[in-house]
Amino acid sequence: MKILWLCLECAEPHFSGNGTLSKSIIPTFLQFPNIKLFVVCALPDDQTKAVFPFPYEGKDFQAETVKVPASKWRSLRRDGSWKEYEEGIGVFQKKILDFKPDVVVGVDWHSLGPLKKIYPDQDNRPPFIYLNFRAFFAS
Repeated sequence: MKILWLCLECAEPHFSGNGTLSKSIIPTFLQFPNIKLFVVCALPDDQTKAVFPFPYEGKDFQAETVKVPASKWRSLRRDGSWKEYEEGIGVFQKKILDFKPDVVVGVDWHSLGPLKKIYPDQDNRPPFIYLNFRAFFAS
């Protein structure tokens, strides 16, 4: 099974439960030999290299990172880096479509924009599993 994982936080540094969830679930997926995982997450633009907080060497794991402003990093509010993540993911659209995921997992509300950017036609996209973290917010 091929899984596309969309999450603002996956590579270090984490700042919320979204990154903690990714750090917890992804290693479990990687234990199964029939799972191929493609992660597309954000990375602050002051970081030069993505560091993933789980062992993936020798596993069927690939990742791409969208550079977002470090000044907006540590926020999931309206002024956070979600818009840059959504806009930047288009660069990887062909690579994602060539991967042909069987399912897309989106962590929190900021995964919906990238999903729509990658798959503008809702009828031609894989099933989407949405992992909600917020029912309300103050911003």
